[in-house]
This record gives sequence, C-alpha cells and structure tokens, in this order.
Amino acid sequence: MALDPVAYENWQRYEGKLTVPANQTMNAQFKALCRAAGLKRQVTHVRGSGAERLENTIPLWQAVSCHTARYTFVTLQYEGGTDIVFIQDSVGHASLTTTRKYLKTRMKERLSSTLTAFDKLREREEERTH
Repeated sequence: MALDPVAYENWQRYEGKLTVPANQTMNAQFKALCRAAGLKRQVTHVRGSGAERLENTIPLWQAVSCHTARYTFVTLQYEGGTDIVFIQDSVGHASLTTTRKYLKTRMKERLSSTLTAFDKLREREEERTH
C-alpha cells in the first residue's frame, strides 16, 4: 500500500514493527479528536438486530468509530476515482462484494452517474443509427 512520505518515514524508523492499538482504544481516540474538531451535528444512530431496532439522536462525534472511518476511507477512495479492485486489496477484503457493501456514495452523485450512463447509451445508439 502506498504511504505518504511522513508515514513511510515512521514505518522505516520502527522497521515495520508498529504497534496496533485495540479497537476500543482507537475508538476513544477517534471520538476525542472528532469532539475537539467540533463535530457536534446531531445524527440518528441506529442499532439493533433482527426485528429489534433502536434509534437515538447523538452528536456526530459520538457515532465515529474505527468502522465508520473504514467506511469513509473506502468511499472517499472510490469517489476519488480509485479502482475498486485496488481498494479491495488495500483494505484486505477477500471478496469484492464486501468492498461494495462499504461504499456509501452520495445520492446526488448516484443520480448524476446514472443519468450520465443513460446519456452515453443514447449517444452510442445515435452513432449507430447515423
């Protein structure tokens, strides 16, 4: 995986033997950073399994976790034009289906993409008929 120069320098300094904190520790650090950054917008947090669904409204900083960071990474990479197979490899998914589940593209962009696809199909059809 490509690293920016600062991350690569740290990787070399520790000879690739960086400790990985537990998810609980990272979640606490993410939440503290997001709170300090002022992410206070209220969001609906949904939890539950099966038929039981629990919803409550919380500040955004409380909803952030390692898992939401992973979703964000995958989505931003995809929206930035990175090939989905490269994303799959970088996050270590065995299945492309799993990587696709992580994509949280915005509705506006989905609509635009769909309309563009239809425009391209129409253009091809017009080229064939002329």
